[in-house]
Amino acid sequence: MNSNRLWPILSLITIAMILAISPSAPGQILDGSLRNQLDRDLDTANSLVKIGDFERALSFLSYMVKTYGENRKIISLYKVLYSEAKMYPELEKLIYRQLAESPGNPLLITELANVKFLLNDRRAADSLWNLALDKGGTSQSVYIYVAGYKLRYGDYDGAAAAYIRGRTNFGNPSLFAAQLAGIYESKREYSRAIHEYLVELNQNPKELSVISARIQGFLEDADNPDEIITAVRRGIKEFPRSQSIHQVLGDLYIQKGEMKEALEAYRILGRGRKDDGASLYRFAERCYDSRAYATAIKAVEEYFQASRNMAFREPALLLKGKAQRAAGLIDEALSTLASLSMNAADLEIRDISGYLVGAIFALDMGDCRQAVANWKNIIQRISSPDIENEVRVE
Repeated sequence: MNSNRLWPILSLITIAMILAISPSAPGQILDGSLRNQLDRDLDTANSLVKIGDFERALSFLSYMVKTYGENRKIISLYKVLYSEAKMYPELEKLIYRQLAESPGNPLLITELANVKFLLNDRRAADSLWNLALDKGGTSQSVYIYVAGYKLRYGDYDGAAAAYIRGRTNFGNPSLFAAQLAGIYESKREYSRAIHEYLVELNQNPKELSVISARIQGFLEDADNPDEIITAVRRGIKEFPRSQSIHQVLGDLYIQKGEMKEALEAYRILGRGRKDDGASLYRFAERCYDSRAYATAIKAVEEYFQASRNMAFREPALLLKGKAQRAAGLIDEALSTLASLSMNAADLEIRDISGYLVGAIFALDMGDCRQAVANWKNIIQRISSPDIENEVRVE
């Protein structure tokens, strides 16, 4: 399985619930110095478990119980040891003892189900996991723990069923969207994964860059790339107020090289957000990064038509000049960048433009004398040490 598909599942299958949720007898109350010694001894015992010296770890934990009482941290470390050493009957007895002290604890029932699974009693494990969900139906963490164990053992359908059950019980159709998306992605059920990612995006617009990147990754792996586009378009209809989905669609079209469709998606995004052309400028940046220089130039020109406040005027002009040069429009690039190098209010943009003007003379026009004259003219006013060094090297 591709490890990239496991996002955000990894945080679930590596749960450390046995270190946090298991109740135990409180033991004696420890003063500060004794607590510090307990922590040091826990580190020692944990190190023994990690290197696989289980016999010495057991002896040391026995000493710790006599010294500190049945402290919760010690009991939790017993569980880690029993699990790592595959001492499943001993682990089962310990959990039963805890359940006797805390009957019906859904998280302990979840742990017990895991032990039954490890003891090859799948029927008992499934029964106990269902019981845990019944007992802890009002706690989201129970669904996460049950699904986490199922994921650990490759039961993706069972994990998805646990999350869907939680979504139904809480009456929240967006609950566990990120977790379900990760499960469907791992199964290569991309349409379902995209639906859940867009549910998550609708709830958390700040996740746009991460979610867009995940969905873009599907294009390379999907048997039918058009399926990815269709699923995102379906999401636009399902969540008409979520403007961010248009950016996801635009980024997909950029990746496919369908720039006309990509530009239209960003146009719609900008109109929906009423962002004074900012979406067009961002689209131009993405086009330049994708080497779609002609489309980048067009997007910058549309930005100037759409924007009233011109918040990105100088960065857009710099981007246009760079795109013109990359597209082979040398005279146009020289004109754009020369004007910026003399008039830009942003000192960094002025410096970069001046440096690029010299580069055009030297590399694109073969006029090294003019390039040197240009760089000599600007070197005294350059504000950036890095750019000054570049000019001196040239």
